[in-house]
Amino acid sequence: RVPVNEDVDIIASIVSGEGVERLDLLVSGIVKDQEFSLSPTGDGTRYAAVLTTRFEASGSYDLTVRAFTTGGQVFTSEPIRVTARPAATSTPDISITGQIVAVASLRTGPGDSCGQAGTLEPPQVVTVTGRTGDDQWLQIETGGGLWVRESAVEITSGSLTQVPVLAITCTAPPPATRPVEAQGTATPTPTPEDPPPPNAPDFIPSNAVLIEGGATLRITLANTSTSPFSGPIVVRVEGVPADPAERVVNVSMEPNGEAWVNFTIDPPITEQSSVTVTIDPDDAIAESSEDNNVTEFVLAPPPEGPVLSLIPAITGGVLSVTIQNDGGALSTSDARLVVSVPGETITRTISPLAIPEGEATAIDGIAVPRTGESITVTLSIDGINVATASVPNPNVVDPEDTPTPKPTTESGDPAESGDPAEAGDPAEAGDPAEAGDPTEPSEPEEPTEPPEE
Repeated sequence: RVPVNEDVDIIASIVSGEGVERLDLLVSGIVKDQEFSLSPTGDGTRYAAVLTTRFEASGSYDLTVRAFTTGGQVFTSEPIRVTARPAATSTPDISITGQIVAVASLRTGPGDSCGQAGTLEPPQVVTVTGRTGDDQWLQIETGGGLWVRESAVEITSGSLTQVPVLAITCTAPPPATRPVEAQGTATPTPTPEDPPPPNAPDFIPSNAVLIEGGATLRITLANTSTSPFSGPIVVRVEGVPADPAERVVNVSMEPNGEAWVNFTIDPPITEQSSVTVTIDPDDAIAESSEDNNVTEFVLAPPPEGPVLSLIPAITGGVLSVTIQNDGGALSTSDARLVVSVPGETITRTISPLAIPEGEATAIDGIAVPRTGESITVTLSIDGINVATASVPNPNVVDPEDTPTPKPTTESGDPAESGDPAEAGDPAEAGDPAEAGDPTEPSEPEEPTEPPEE
């Protein structure tokens, strides 16, 4: 057992008939220290050096030493497994537990640059053993002391103030002085990237706007995939005074659907500024694309007028649209709600329309179009489109799911499939005359004598 976040000296030695020009210390395959000034001791065949490393996170590590001789040979020792643990004084006397509320990556240290070591999913329960000074990362017992984002954990017993602050940082490994090729081994072939998982969502930050006088930042999330998503997700903002800067929100997004999340800004932003928005910063949720989760937006000063958004919903075959106003009060006598699908448009005039700041109103009783896979709803005020949204159309039926109708007789009853003559097939009737063959016309019937008076 070795301490965490403290320098540890490793004594390495080798007996060689050739001169030894370099010794490397590798920790789990990464070069951590090197020694070039080596002189033989004893009978002239033993070379030794003190190599130093530091373990920045709790866990198990493999130590190996690699020696390079003046004759060009490379020797590597057998690995030695060591376990790094925090000092006994850093372990809290009480148990602080929490529940995972969003899919989050486990890391070997408190930071995005630290190595990944698996994921946690709701509703797993964890025991918290440490935290960073800004409370953005928590160390947990899982894996001997791995780290997870604080925003993904809801503390269920105790308080974070009872958890010790650990001064641990992630640093990149020192570069090797020169590339070393293993003796007698071929150059490995790069492993191709895994294909995106089927039925995966694809998140992008699509908009950012200041509302409520700059005291609230509203982020719009979009799912550009053809697959829906429902569940918790982590959203992070940078460059603005948001507290907290990360939020876990439960969203439900249809294919090409959207969701919103608000961040409290203190002090409010009243001038043009910028914000960087990241969705799922740990890449903990498998997406069809992992390269479009970060977007930078320029924030205009908060508007003085209304800020409108639409929330459509279909219940019992009837469409209702909620108009939300997150800006200044709205009052107009010229508002139109347009519901459209390809080839069909329904317009509802709303006069007057008045919505105070921070409130909403619902427009109900709109007929749902019978065609079109997606219904687009647009709000127009004074001839200008100010908000739009879409919702899947439940009336659209897949043609493959529609049963083929059975043939019917003139009376409307289904035709019997067993008797071709009864089905009206003249070829199976047997009598050309009865089958209606024009070469054998039937003789006309004798006229009926009228009855005598």
